[in-house]
Amino acid sequence: DMVPFYCSGEGGNCYVSTANLDGETNLKLKSATKELQALCTPNDIDYNPENRHTGVEELETKVLKNISRLRGRVAAEAPNSNIHDFNGKLSMEEPQRFQESLG
Repeated sequence: DMVPFYCSGEGGNCYVSTANLDGETNLKLKSATKELQALCTPNDIDYNPENRHTGVEELETKVLKNISRLRGRVAAEAPNSNIHDFNGKLSMEEPQRFQESLG
């Protein structure tokens, strides 16, 4: 399982391959939560997801810096054979306190 904190695609979306898990070759749409996407998005960068190659290094550096400032925890269900569902909870403490259901 994975919890995306930031996705550089339009609207905080990304596509994930699960072919090695379920044999399906189509990409699955995943999204960062709006709160996490907002906390990780740099305010001082002009990045256009339609033109991914321009400014991507600067974007990555600033996103990773913002992620490094986060303090919180992800509580996840125990491993199981159900690969289509995920149940968990995100509890953030800094830079702002909130809780959010995952899955």
